[in-house]
Amino acid sequence: MIDNYPEKITVNELIEFLKQFPPDMRVVTHGKRKGFHNILVPEIRTVYRDEEAMSEYEGEYDVGEIPGQKPIEVVVIFRDNGWD
Repeated sequence: MIDNYPEKITVNELIEFLKQFPPDMRVVTHGKRKGFHNILVPEIRTVYRDEEAMSEYEGEYDVGEIPGQKPIEVVVIFRDNGWD
């Protein structure tokens, strides 16, 4: 297999990173309608479940505090498409 993007994260790097956390910790990513992107180094973020925003375009979780929702610490896997 030819890899034109050797600077991107590998399976081994992802596994080693994820080993730092409890095995039952939630993992999330931001969505997009279709296609695939390289992933970046995952980060730990505190998020809140946003039941009102759950749709095809908006994620189930948000970093902004939501009244009545408990914070959840998650591993976020960002995609390499310029979004933050």
